[in-house]
Amino acid sequence: MDEPLQSYDRTLKLPCEGLEDGRSHKTEIDTRIKEAVTSLAKGAGQLQSEMQEDASGNFSATLKTKTFVVSLQTKYGQNMVFVGGERRAFIAYGIRAENRIATLDRAADTAENLRLLLKILGAVAGPFALFGLFSLILKLLGFVIIPYLLIAVALIGGVWCGGKLGDLLGAALEQRAERRAERSGVLKEADSLWDKLIRELDLIVQPYERV
Repeated sequence: MDEPLQSYDRTLKLPCEGLEDGRSHKTEIDTRIKEAVTSLAKGAGQLQSEMQEDASGNFSATLKTKTFVVSLQTKYGQNMVFVGGERRAFIAYGIRAENRIATLDRAADTAENLRLLLKILGAVAGPFALFGLFSLILKLLGFVIIPYLLIAVALIGGVWCGGKLGDLLGAALEQRAERRAERSGVLKEADSLWDKLIRELDLIVQPYERV
């Protein structure tokens, strides 16, 4: 599944001229995010937290249970923005967070595979049905003219019909998974944690200019 259940994306313009000048701001934001993640992890009994830094010093964190995962990544560096048609460099701190529920991800993947399968079946069934019609005409009349353009239309129509049926069945599958997640309380639990995290992040980024 490419799209998460919920996402949060912020790019901050730090009040500094160069990367070294912005290190203090980066350290402060990193520290506050780590404190927020640690606090949230302590507030839930089955919640596991992981925090790490990559080789470039960018901080990432994960809050997860057996049923859902909230992940967060940060990125510090130079970025570009267009102002009045001109490119201008600035020192940026980016925050990207995602909320994913395992059962919904699996349902979305299954739905996507189902859509693809039905498109393929439609592409096969369309021309096959058309040739079946031609065969019937041949038996009845003793001859048949095969319009090749109609074969192409049957192929495209089969793909379209298969795709539409796949969309309907895929949507039903995803809705069923969402209802199950809601009834089991997983959706509520994930939403609650997400809301708390977003409130903390909004407080952290408030002093800085957003791009």
